[in-house]
Amino acid sequence: MEKYKLYKDKNGIFDHIINNKFVFIQIPKTSSTSILKLAYKNKLIKKQKGYRHECLAYLENFFDNKLPVYAIVRNPFMHIYSYFFHRIRHNEIVLNNNLSIIKNFENFVKNEVNNVHLRQYDYIKSNKGIKVNIYKFENNNLMDYLVKTYKLKPLQNKNHNINKLKEKNKINIKDFFKSQEIVDLIIKERHLEFKDFGYSTKIEDLK
Repeated sequence: MEKYKLYKDKNGIFDHIINNKFVFIQIPKTSSTSILKLAYKNKLIKKQKGYRHECLAYLENFFDNKLPVYAIVRNPFMHIYSYFFHRIRHNEIVLNNNLSIIKNFENFVKNEVNNVHLRQYDYIKSNKGIKVNIYKFENNNLMDYLVKTYKLKPLQNKNHNINKLKEKNKINIKDFFKSQEIVDLIIKERHLEFKDFGYSTKIEDLK
């Protein structure tokens, strides 16, 4: 497995995927760590000021706007579900042990549905009219495309950030969305993502 440690110095310098081949927008919980490791292995990283998960509107000030820009997006239902377990894993939220994991999730959605890390649509907005090439997390094909198109050295292990807590629960994903209130809230706040990224708003379509 490739060894890579996320880089940040005391001045807030992070690794961004900006190079003379392409740019990648690192939307949280969309397999961005795997693409970052691929870029690191192929020396396609630029260290500069700005949070790792910066949006295009910020990053576009640091590269030629003729470069192709890529991003991976995710079904909004699955995105917030994954982010919930991510926050637990990193001790950023504490579960209420008097409530079920599903009820904890529902409360999380009510409080965090507009968290900046979940607003995928905002990550790809451009002030310079730059078009982003969108790939879906569910298709899992951007890495192969980048390797083939830019003749990159592939990763030996593509699986990163596996959340053991999420795997441990073994609860059907659809059970987390039995509350119509929660479903409607996510649809309302993420309506552009459902519409423009082509995701179904029907829970029965979740896999």
